[in-house]
Formats: sequence, structure tokens, C-alpha cells
Amino acid sequence: MGRNASQSGKLARNRGKEMEREIANNLEAELGLSFSRNLQQYHTPNLGDLVCVDSSFPFNMEIKRRQSGNFVPVGAWTQAVSSVLTEGNPLTYPAVIYRYDRVAARCVVPLVAIVESVTGFRVVEKDKMLDQYKAEKTADLDFSSFCHVAREIMAWRAS
Repeated sequence: MGRNASQSGKLARNRGKEMEREIANNLEAELGLSFSRNLQQYHTPNLGDLVCVDSSFPFNMEIKRRQSGNFVPVGAWTQAVSSVLTEGNPLTYPAVIYRYDRVAARCVVPLVAIVESVTGFRVVEKDKMLDQYKAEKTADLDFSSFCHVAREIMAWRAS
């Protein structure tokens, strides 16, 4: 006997919550920073999924868990960019952390975030954000590389 739409939706929400907790724990283990699920996302559209207690964390993250696929889920990058624009923090980059069943998590970030992690220079201008955050100007990283980029940006900004 198959699931009805209500059961399928509940299952998907539970998988999403589980993934958010998993990523929060992994980020804490890698970076030593505390993250929590952003429960306001259920009441206000275009908010990120996880919140870092350290305001210097440079990413606003969308977390996606799917059963199957190859690349970033459709619409996830647009949602991440909308989230950054809605929250309005000029020092925050959009990011999508996604995982398919039986596959390690991957992270999509704008190329300008990688540039800042290497050079220390933020090259995003407020009036050009939409152009600099286009999907074709992104990189798909493994989880440890994402953490490295975040750590380097935070180190540059602290110096």
C-alpha cells in the first residue's frame, strides 16, 4: 500500500529536519561553531535553514536532502540567493549544502566566496549581487573544502 500525499510530505519534512541537524553537527565538529535550525523559516519566506551563533560566519545556507540526483537540486540555488537578498547582510554569501541518499554532502558557493577565501578581498558590490551570484558563477565543493573556505574568510575578516 502506497503513501498518500500527506504522508509523503511529512516524510520529506522529517528528512529535511534530520539533514539540517546532521549538517549543524558536522559544521560544529569542523569549525567549532554552534549552529541551530532556523525555525522562523516556516513562518517567513526566503530565510536560510541554519543560523550560526557567530555572526562572522560568511554563509547563509539552504540545506537540501533528496533520494536521488546528481547535482544541486533544481531551484535550490535561486532559493539561497533569495535568502541572502531578503536577510540583507552584505557580508553573507549564499550556499547550498545538499546530499542524496548514500552519497556524501556537497556544497555550492559563489566563486567570489572562494576568491575572498584566498585573497581576503570581498569583490561583491551590492548593486551587482544578482550578477555575481548567477548559477554559472558557482563552485560545487565537498564538505571539508566548504569548511576550509568558511574558515579562511573568517580569518581574513578577523585580521
